[in-house]
Amino acid sequence: MNKKIKKILILFLVICTLSGCWNSRELNELSISAALGIDYTDDENFLVTVQVINPTAVALQETGQSAYSPVVVYHAEGKTIIEAFRKLTTQLPRKLYQAYTKVIILGEDLAKKGVAESLDFLIRDHEFRADFYFLVARNHRAQDVLEVLTILDKIPANEIQQSLKASFEAWGTTSLVTVDTLVNSIMSKGNMGVLPTVYITGNQKKGETIESMQHSVLPALTTNNDLAVFNGDQLIGYLNDQQSRGYNFIKGEIKSTIVDVPCEKGTIGVEVLATQSKITVETKPRPLNAKIQIKADAQIGHATCPITFESDQIMEDLEKKTGEKIKEEIHASINKAKEYGIDIFGFGEKFHVEDKPFWEGVEKNWNEKFKEVEVEVVVDMNIRSKGNMTQSINHFLKGE
Repeated sequence: MNKKIKKILILFLVICTLSGCWNSRELNELSISAALGIDYTDDENFLVTVQVINPTAVALQETGQSAYSPVVVYHAEGKTIIEAFRKLTTQLPRKLYQAYTKVIILGEDLAKKGVAESLDFLIRDHEFRADFYFLVARNHRAQDVLEVLTILDKIPANEIQQSLKASFEAWGTTSLVTVDTLVNSIMSKGNMGVLPTVYITGNQKKGETIESMQHSVLPALTTNNDLAVFNGDQLIGYLNDQQSRGYNFIKGEIKSTIVDVPCEKGTIGVEVLATQSKITVETKPRPLNAKIQIKADAQIGHATCPITFESDQIMEDLEKKTGEKIKEEIHASINKAKEYGIDIFGFGEKFHVEDKPFWEGVEKNWNEKFKEVEVEVVVDMNIRSKGNMTQSINHFLKGE
């Protein structure tokens, strides 16, 4: 009897394992989406755009034989997002597969209206993975961005994603925001959200043609270099590149960047390699106070002025000046956020933890109260490497 039960259990486990593929589909039965765009039209409809991979063209392009676009862009309108999404099936030759989606582009008009409905749809749809990145199409529709072709990566969505990652890791003016991060910021009252932007430079119409990929200088490019600011789920404005980098310094998100420090007859480029950020707050005595402490390691990236770095005093002065430049960017970011009346840094969350009774009294109008916060910034800069030379080329040539 026991042996019979064991056999039944083993058979049951095998069946359960096999049933994990109940909804599997062959790749040749699917239209694989690389990117999704959502816009809001003048007639109050949702416009959904998908960038679908053309596998035959991609394979032929690898051998230099294809004159066809590596992606095909489809779009449909509807009174709701899900209606527009379902209407795409009237155009697509195969069932749309979303698990490969790399980026989701939100049109500027949609972002200003509010992105809550879009997020609700994306969270509920089981085919979407949670690791795609959001971007706002600044001054453009999402559809326009997804129609621009790229050459280094045959799939434009891949190039947008990789460019976003590269600018975040090497320049520090963008951000990597997934659906979970965005939802948490929208639902928070003490830490509003930001999204990276993408915009088109050059001739958009020419950038949509396959002929544009036959030139070394592309007629149109998709670029990301700053952040969009949200109040709840609505776009209210933007940070410029300096303010965006200041934001990332505050959040401790700078992986690497270059800070240019003026010097006699030139500049010194200080390469920031790693940062840490700590925010502390206090509610007594009034006014509200916050302190941002930044620790940063750096090295000298370039020097165009005649200078030698052998002196400890010169290095200390350079560290101080670099710290001051970082402070300027941080204060520029804070001032812009106060102008918008939006706490995007998480000061509210810190006050909530520090003094709950105080927070309960200001929570409902925190963004107004945020404008009263006085912020002290302290930067501890450590230039740990001078590179391969202790003097600049100009210093050597002039024999100083």
